[in-house]
Amino acid sequence: MKQSLFARMDAFFGRYFGYSIIGLIAVNLVLAFFFFDAKVSLSGDDADYVVYAYNFVENFSWPGFRGPLYPIMLSPFIALFGVRLVLLKSLSAICIACMLWFLYKAFRRYVPATVLFFTLALVSVNGYLLFYESQTFSEPLFMFLQTVFILLFIKYFIAPTAPPLAKRKQIKYYLAVVLLALSLTLTRTVGYVVIAAAIMYFLIHKQWRKSLYLLLSAVVCFGGFSVLKHLIWPGSGSSYALSAYLVKDMYNPTKGMETLSGFVARFVQNAEGYLSRDLAKFMGLRAEDTATVDVSMLLTVIFVAAFFVAILVTWKKNKVLLFTGLYTLLLCGAHFVLLQANWQQERFMLVLYPAVLLLFLGGLYYMLTPYRRWHFLLPLCVAVSLCGTLAHTFVKLERHIPVLQRNLRSDPLYGYTPDWRNFILMSKWAADNLPRSAVIASRKPSISCIHGGRDFVGISSVPAINNDELENLTPQPSKKFLLVDISTGWLPVLSPYMQYVAFGKQSLNGKEVSAMATYEIDDAEMSQVLPVLEENKLNFTLDYIPVFAHIAAHNNILCYSPGNLYNNLREQNIQYMLMASLRTDPAKNTGSIINTLQRYMYIVSLKYPNIVKRHCHSIGDSEPATLLELQY
Repeated sequence: MKQSLFARMDAFFGRYFGYSIIGLIAVNLVLAFFFFDAKVSLSGDDADYVVYAYNFVENFSWPGFRGPLYPIMLSPFIALFGVRLVLLKSLSAICIACMLWFLYKAFRRYVPATVLFFTLALVSVNGYLLFYESQTFSEPLFMFLQTVFILLFIKYFIAPTAPPLAKRKQIKYYLAVVLLALSLTLTRTVGYVVIAAAIMYFLIHKQWRKSLYLLLSAVVCFGGFSVLKHLIWPGSGSSYALSAYLVKDMYNPTKGMETLSGFVARFVQNAEGYLSRDLAKFMGLRAEDTATVDVSMLLTVIFVAAFFVAILVTWKKNKVLLFTGLYTLLLCGAHFVLLQANWQQERFMLVLYPAVLLLFLGGLYYMLTPYRRWHFLLPLCVAVSLCGTLAHTFVKLERHIPVLQRNLRSDPLYGYTPDWRNFILMSKWAADNLPRSAVIASRKPSISCIHGGRDFVGISSVPAINNDELENLTPQPSKKFLLVDISTGWLPVLSPYMQYVAFGKQSLNGKEVSAMATYEIDDAEMSQVLPVLEENKLNFTLDYIPVFAHIAAHNNILCYSPGNLYNNLREQNIQYMLMASLRTDPAKNTGSIINTLQRYMYIVSLKYPNIVKRHCHSIGDSEPATLLELQY
């Protein structure tokens, strides 16, 4: 009887797989060279990792809550060679190359050769992954470590040749996978999921003792690390920062903790974004430009259904793919629940792309196996995905190669938009022209640090007060609260008395206002102030109780204390502010900018109008960056 298409493909790819994997890794590295970007990305996260690594080398300080293992991995290279961006970025390409090799080693004996080859081929030429091979993000390291974890878990717990692990003397195998799980958790917080996936796999197969041994090993390993870390870095806080993901808004914790309905809404929004937009793009099924891609509930439902169908199909046919599917589903669920919807970034889904491909293609393979006449559907689906993937990759290459040529020849900042170019040039100017002791604030301090070669202080938000505090607020004895509409301006003479300022839709004396200030004034002085307000026809009231109650009941009204913001600057001894015009829409200049520092200084100036001593320097006629000197 003639062999089926699947049997012929399996035989062919199995025969030449050793050469194929070397070829695919070589293709990936060649493409990575042409995708190489020596510049720092604009998100700032990649620059943060480099700064954390530098501080770990210089001060032996724990490298922050955001994936501390990755900066620690970078630190030996910084200690030996200094902050060499090209070298540090190249490590990401090495991580991806190793990931491809270990992916081959992990699955080559346990999934059909056709499925594994198609997966490796689609991953190795994916332009989205190639972009991160020249960035200092933690995702390449995470992808490498998760592949090694899967390799060891298969070897020790799933493979037919796995040792009999229900013996105490073989606890070393449990500790090996738990140490890798710890490494994943220290690279990205969602690394916890690998332990949950492993325990779930054991429970499905009624391997109660193994699940207990693994759980106890995890408790010992994670707990021991926490104790050790506390002894070495007592002020570093929790090893595994989960609380930051439980608030409604990471940048404004005063909005409170997320509610159950909020988590449900977050889950749905993230599922739509990560599946119907990002995953579909990775598979070459949707447009390359994120800005033109809308989320699709229908496509989201199709992907979710595909996940569960693939797991059901592989449930008894392939234990390795079953474990891969459990891990993929749990990690997706963790992403969708924990990450705030406004955090959506394609790199969070990218780490799962190889596992998703294995699961989808494996599920399709086993579904079609009994139906020989339909075997052509598998290579057809792969061909469609490969065409879309290569189209995206070549578009990105065509766009990037001219930038790479200019960066290598003459202009290392070529490719940045004017707003970022001016910001970087101002960071360099400030570093070169101000005393080393000067404290400079920046919206993106890590990017300023890398380009300026010195420390900058970061201001990433304007801290608001909790609106609930206003309900129990009363003026000091012999003083009164005066509430004034400042939507169209304010009286500088009242600035010293200002306590709070609230922005948002409010009502004052039956009139809608967008900004209102609270002043605390002595009874004796109030008689002199009120006529001035009336003379200037300002809307005001002394009846603060109903107004404060309204503000406390509405989280969309943001309330600030100019005095607190001023004290924050003074306590950090910030002497200069780098005011940039960074676009809210990176693709074009709409006139709308990320105005965090501008808002911060505006609110402070309402109470301290003379805080800006002088404008030191400005760079750029359009979208300028300006350096301000402060005085207290």
